[in-house]
Amino acid sequence: MKKQLLNSILYVCVGTNIGILAGCSIDSDLPSIQSTVALRSFDSCDELETYIEDGLVREMRNRLDPDINDYGGGGFDDIAVFAESNSVATAGAAPRPSGPNNYSRTNDQVVGVNEADFVKTDGTHIYVLSGGKLHVTKSWPAEEMETVSELKIQGQPREMFLEVEANRLTVISGIFGTYKNNTDYDSSDRIPEAAVPCSYEGCGRPIVGTRVDVIDVSDKSSPNIIKSYEFPGQYRNARRTEDVVRLVLVDNVRWPEELKWYPEESDTFLGFDLFSERRYKRLMSENEDLIRSQDLSVWLPQSRIVTSNGSAQDYVVDCAGTKAPTASTLSGLTNVVTLNLSEDSMTQASVIARADEVYASATSLYFTSRHYWWWHSPEQRDWTYIFRLDTSEKSSSRFAAAGGVEGHLLNQFSMDEHDDHLRVATTLTKLPDSDIEDSWATSTNRITVFNLDMREVGRTRDVADGERIYSARFSQDRGYIVTFREVDPLFTVDLKDPTKPRIIGELKVPGFSTYIHPLGDNHLITIGIHQPEPDANGRVEWDQRSIKLSMFDVTDFANPTEVFTRKLGTTSASSEALYEHKAFTFFDDKGLLAIPFADYYYDWSNNDYWTSFRSEVRVFSVDTDSGFTPLGAVSMSDIYETQNNRNWSPYWTPWVKRSVIADDYVYAISDAGIKVAHVDSLSTSSASVLFNRTDR
Repeated sequence: MKKQLLNSILYVCVGTNIGILAGCSIDSDLPSIQSTVALRSFDSCDELETYIEDGLVREMRNRLDPDINDYGGGGFDDIAVFAESNSVATAGAAPRPSGPNNYSRTNDQVVGVNEADFVKTDGTHIYVLSGGKLHVTKSWPAEEMETVSELKIQGQPREMFLEVEANRLTVISGIFGTYKNNTDYDSSDRIPEAAVPCSYEGCGRPIVGTRVDVIDVSDKSSPNIIKSYEFPGQYRNARRTEDVVRLVLVDNVRWPEELKWYPEESDTFLGFDLFSERRYKRLMSENEDLIRSQDLSVWLPQSRIVTSNGSAQDYVVDCAGTKAPTASTLSGLTNVVTLNLSEDSMTQASVIARADEVYASATSLYFTSRHYWWWHSPEQRDWTYIFRLDTSEKSSSRFAAAGGVEGHLLNQFSMDEHDDHLRVATTLTKLPDSDIEDSWATSTNRITVFNLDMREVGRTRDVADGERIYSARFSQDRGYIVTFREVDPLFTVDLKDPTKPRIIGELKVPGFSTYIHPLGDNHLITIGIHQPEPDANGRVEWDQRSIKLSMFDVTDFANPTEVFTRKLGTTSASSEALYEHKAFTFFDDKGLLAIPFADYYYDWSNNDYWTSFRSEVRVFSVDTDSGFTPLGAVSMSDIYETQNNRNWSPYWTPWVKRSVIADDYVYAISDAGIKVAHVDSLSTSSASVLFNRTDR
């Protein structure tokens, strides 16, 4: 109630021009945009601590300033935190014993740069993280599929990498830990995953951490954890190149427990004294004293290396190696951890900024950090900072450059490195020049090109005013962006000359695409939403909405055409492939596309829990001459009905979420189990396995 009162009166103070509350304005220190960004180092830990605390004090004061507080919304809150070919051909290599000729793998954005996922396969076995366990399933021959082992994983397993030749998995999990005596990080006193952290009695100050388990799977029947790492901070993303794994972790600010975000309520009329400049300034001063009284170990806690025998070794953050941008970013710490698994080494590169989107090439890793203060003032702009790390060395990652781009990115596909240049697709949200309260923000879109020093060398013209980017993709010297408001414009971009990128083609079709997949040199296949255009009266037939597969011919790059489409399901249909590219399985070897599909079919006469919806993998033959030919679906209904577990969560759902294709067999994978069928008879199961869920 107190917070509601605060927000209500803040609106009166900020959102109107009445003078009933004298003293509502407090001098703010909104950070300005920095188009040129450098990375500074620190000569001592004391200097680093001062820098961190200066930034926290500024952020605290801006959050408490009633002149800007109401406009920020959730601007300072945590932001929810992700290939040309995705098949592994065995031609030219010794055939794997008793394995398929070819099989699909994770749909990576960049060839040779592997992305983590909760499903991996080596052709003969499928590894799945589900229900707190690693499930190892013999998948070949398909008719003999069976679970051969399960391994309980500490924490909440999320994603993993598989090195086939090394028979090694790297499993990434979320963990809860505590800060003992407000200083040392210790995850040994584990908070039960089912518990709300702040309700855990006697746990000190709970935090979210990340655990990495390196697992030997040479013996499929007995996988063995050989080494573990524990890091403070939330897992954001990861990449693997050969035997080197790089993780991007974000450690949020741990504000002192005693710090207050609004003054104590007073006894004056309607609490108006709550907003006096004197009361706010006193609170800010008290908060500043609390912030500056903390030790550096609170802001930069230690990581731990845990060996197979249980012994632990602390990894101390290197103050001299921690960087800070000259631009102001939201407080927090991003750690890029480099694990050289063959050499058994671990290093960290840290920067005082919070990573949002992550992209990696073979020799660089990029992450973005949005300028979150921009909305508070018409003088501010929609802006994103970009950090580049040189990853050419196998045992380290080195901060090499930083820069900024106007606008914000949709996802990792908004970035691409090619011929020593980074191309970035952004949507620019612009505030009007007039009073914020009386006008609406507008938007436009562009592609900006940088050299590897993160200096802008070119940009396209702005396009699609009033719309935003729904998908982007780059392929060699070509780029594609899809925007949307009422129709779906596909723009083609000529990137041959990085100093003069040109938008040269545009095609408008109903709906929008959320993922673009190159098909050869002159075609694209996409998944998205079909949405009819409004009629003359502005009405939209929402019951005609559906999932849509499209194929575009871009041979005439200035005049792209939509040559084939396929609509799927009802207005209630959904697919994880709409927002997760790893769920989009295109198997080049057979020209097959498999996507998870779900739909609701309401039957009010039947009260059975499981009959209202379906979950399956839909399979299509894809050809540039005939488009998408449906081959059938592998249904998961018997899997989730057999499990009959209604305790769904973001970390466990029986619905199909991934697929694997090996030769002529399609595997549908969910947290509840795996089902496989031959492509010529997808409705007939060849075999299935169920996963036992661990109570969390």
